[in-house]
Amino acid sequence: MAAIKDARAWHPPPRFKPLFKFKLTELAARTNLEILELYNYDLQVILLEDAHSLLRPGSELRPTAILDPVLQSHNPCGREPRRL
Repeated sequence: MAAIKDARAWHPPPRFKPLFKFKLTELAARTNLEILELYNYDLQVILLEDAHSLLRPGSELRPTAILDPVLQSHNPCGREPRRL
């Protein structure tokens, strides 16, 4: 029960606006192109560089260290637990 309380009490770090603009305007398109050019069109580098971006993969999930104690007894079909 303590593991569930800990998991529920966890709060994600503050999030900041992503570098990219999400408007259908010429200014937004130009800004996004400039960002891509600056990073040599490497979207992975852009997304992983900013730890507080809403676009960072996994940013919507709780850390596995917090969830493991909660989910350790929920192993369907006796399989090895999968890592996220």
